[in-house]
Amino acid sequence: MSAVQRRQIGLPVWTDRRQPHRLIVACLVFMLAGRLIGVECEPRSWHWSGVGLLERLRLISLLETEFQETDLPMSVLMDEVAYRVTTWFETKGFLKATVSVKPPPIASDPAEVPEEAAGAPVLVVDCNRGPRYRLGGVQIQGASALTVAELEVTFLGGFDQFWPWSTRWFSDQAYRRGTGAVEAYYQRRGWTDVLVDPSDPILRGDGKVDVALAIHEGIRFMIQSIEVESEEPLRDEKTKALLDSYRGKPYRETVPSDLGVMVAYAYRAQGYPFCEVALEEEIDPETGSILLRYRVVLGPKGTVRSVGVRGNVRTAEPFVLKVAGLKQDRVYDQRAVDKASLRLARTRLFQTAQIAPRPIEGHPEEVHLDVRVEEAHTKEFSTMAGWGSYEMLRGSVNYTHRNLFHRGHQSSTGGMMSLKSERLYTDYTVPYIYGLNVSESVGAFWTHREEPSFERREYGVKEGLTLDVGSNAYLRGGYEFRQSDVYNIDSQEVQEEEGDAQLSLISMGALYDSRDSPVLTYRGLLINGNIEWGDQAWGSQVDFIRPTVQTSAFWNPLDRWVLAGSLRIGTEIRVQGGEQIPIQERFFIGGQDTVRGYREGEVGPRDEAGFPIGGERMVVLNLEARYRLWKELELAGFADAGQVAVLIEDDYDAAWQGGLGLGLRYRTPIGPLRLDWAKAVNRTRYDPSSRFYFSIGYPF
Repeated sequence: MSAVQRRQIGLPVWTDRRQPHRLIVACLVFMLAGRLIGVECEPRSWHWSGVGLLERLRLISLLETEFQETDLPMSVLMDEVAYRVTTWFETKGFLKATVSVKPPPIASDPAEVPEEAAGAPVLVVDCNRGPRYRLGGVQIQGASALTVAELEVTFLGGFDQFWPWSTRWFSDQAYRRGTGAVEAYYQRRGWTDVLVDPSDPILRGDGKVDVALAIHEGIRFMIQSIEVESEEPLRDEKTKALLDSYRGKPYRETVPSDLGVMVAYAYRAQGYPFCEVALEEEIDPETGSILLRYRVVLGPKGTVRSVGVRGNVRTAEPFVLKVAGLKQDRVYDQRAVDKASLRLARTRLFQTAQIAPRPIEGHPEEVHLDVRVEEAHTKEFSTMAGWGSYEMLRGSVNYTHRNLFHRGHQSSTGGMMSLKSERLYTDYTVPYIYGLNVSESVGAFWTHREEPSFERREYGVKEGLTLDVGSNAYLRGGYEFRQSDVYNIDSQEVQEEEGDAQLSLISMGALYDSRDSPVLTYRGLLINGNIEWGDQAWGSQVDFIRPTVQTSAFWNPLDRWVLAGSLRIGTEIRVQGGEQIPIQERFFIGGQDTVRGYREGEVGPRDEAGFPIGGERMVVLNLEARYRLWKELELAGFADAGQVAVLIEDDYDAAWQGGLGLGLRYRTPIGPLRLDWAKAVNRTRYDPSSRFYFSIGYPF
C-alpha cells in the first residue's frame, strides 16, 4: 500500500524515512518511565470489605498519608482509622455509614498466617455505607433585603459538583460551607452583623435531606463619606478617584484598612517614605452611615542620597544596582522602588528582593535605600518527556547557567528529540547592555524534522535585541542566517525545489503581554507581531517579506469559566518579482495547535495526488470555552477555522476548513495535559472525519 493510500483511509503513516535510532530511544524512554512510575496499587497493611476498587484506592491514599509513620497503640490506631473512614464516607453523602476496624483472625496453623502479617500490622476494615443522601428542600426565613432566589443560589454554591447538573450529595461540611457563603454574601453588601442560623438537617425516607436557614439581617452599613486630613494635599488622581468611588458603597470590614494602605502608598510616592496613617470611624448605629477619616502624619520629605546592596554573594553589586535603576539625589518615590523590586525578581537570580528606606543619622530629610536580596540557584539541569499527536514520543534536555561572570549573563544549551524531529541549540544572553533596559542574545542551532509532505535539515546562527519599554510591552529586532536543505518531497509538483537554500533574514517585532500567567491563563491580552525580510543584498537566496501577527484574548467572566480566543494571520510577499516561496518557508496549518480535526499541516491546498503543498498566506481563528470541573480537571469546547492560499493573490473565500470538538485537560505547573477530540468541517476526501489529540499545554 502506498503512502497516498494510507493517507486516504486515515491510518497512521509510519514511513521508512524515520531512522531506527529513534525507535530505540522511544523504547528506552518507555522502559525508564515504567520503572519510575511503577508502584503497588494497594499496600499490604489493609484488607477491605464493602467498598469498590476506586473507593478503596482513595481511602488507601488517605490513610497512608495520615498513618504512614505512626507509633500509636493498636487499639488507638483502629479507632483513628475507623473515624477517618467514617468521616470520609459522610463527606460523600453516606450519613449513616458505619466502619469497624479489627486485626485479622489468628490462624491456628502458623502456615496459614498471611504473608502480609510478617511485616506491617494488617488491619481489616469492614465498611457499611448505608443509604446515600442528597440535598432536598432549602427553606430560607427572615430574608427581606435580598431575594430568596439569589440566597438559594449562593447557598448551593457550597456543595461541590463534578458537573454543573450533577447531584448535590449532602454532608455536614457542605452544609457549613453553604451557610458561610450566605453569611459572606450579606457581609459583602454591608450587613456586617448578619446572623445565619442553620437548622438541624431532616433526613427523609426517599434519600433527601431538608434544611432551613433563619436569617437575622440587622442594620446595613454604608460608607457615607471619606476624608483625608494632611498637611499636604493628596495629589495622586487615581487614588482620589478610588476614594470617591467608595462613597455610598456598602461597608465591609476589609475596606478601611485597604483604603488606608492606598493612602499611605500615595503619600510615599509623593516623597514621604516614613508617613503614617491613622483611621477614625464615626458610625451612626440608627442609620448605619459611616464616616472614614484618615489622619496622615507625613514626617520628613526624603531625598535618596545612597543605595546599598546586601545578600549578594554571587552577583556583582554594580549589576544589581544597574538592574534596579534607582537614581540618587532624587525625591523618594515608592512607585520607583516597587518597579526596581520587580525588575530584580524578573532576572530569576533572586528568590526575594526587598528595598527598604532608612533615614541617615543627622540628616532627617535624606534616606539610604537598602536593597536586600536572597540569591536563587543559578545552575539548572532539566529533562522533560512528553507526547504529541504528530511527533508522538518526545523529550528534551537542557542546561542553563543564569549568572555567568556574576553579571547576570545567561547561557543555555540543550536538545530536543521526538519520533519526527531532532534539535540542538545553544544561546547566550547579555542583559542590560549599554546601561539600557535592553538585552542581547546570540545563538546557534541545528534541526532536522519530518514534515507531513517533506523533510528538512537546517543549521544556522541568530542574534537579537529586546527592549523592555514598560507596561508589559517589548520591542525586538534581530538577524538570522540559516542553511536549509529540503528533500523527500512527496508532491510531484514541487519536487524541483529539493536542495539547499541559503536564508539571510532581518526581523523586527513588538510584543504586548498582559496575561496573568503564560502557562495557566485566566485573563489578559497577548499581541505578538513580527516582520522578517530576506534579500540578496545581505546574502539571502530567497527575496521575500513575511509579516505575521497573533492576538490572543482571555476572559474570566465567572468563577470556573474562561473564554479564550486567538487570531493568527501571516503573509509572504515576494520582493521584486521573485520566484515562488520554497516549500520549507511556506505556511502549513492544521493539527493540535492550529485547526483541530485534521492531520498536522494538512489544511489548505494539495497537489493532484493529495499531498499538502502549503501557501503564501494563512489565517487561523480559534475560540475556546473552558470550565473547571473539579480541582485541576477542566472541560473545554472549541471551534477552529483556517485557510491557506497557495499564492498571495489567491482569494480566501474558496475553501475555509474548520473543526468543532471537546477537550479534557488536567492542569499541572508546566501546563495542562490535554486530550482533544475534533470533528472536521468542510473536509476534503483526504481528511479523516475526526481526530483525537494528546499533548501538553494549551493550543494558544
